[in-house]
Amino acid sequence: KNKNKVVHVPEYCLTPECVNIASTMLTAMDRSADPCNDFYQYACGGWMKNNPIPSGQSRWGTFEVMWQK
Repeated sequence: KNKNKVVHVPEYCLTPECVNIASTMLTAMDRSADPCNDFYQYACGGWMKNNPIPSGQSRWGTFEVMWQK
């Protein structure tokens, strides 16, 4: 029997860029939604709440936001 244990140590990215994108992703989520019932709401609900479709637009997403900048 092998007595040597292999322990996996996860590596985390803690650079400012990684922390920033993690924050952006968490803000985009609606963690109050149940992902088993409505995964889209869970994954995108925060973004939809904070970025309503402007009047005169048929859609609104991250590409449209970037285009305006």
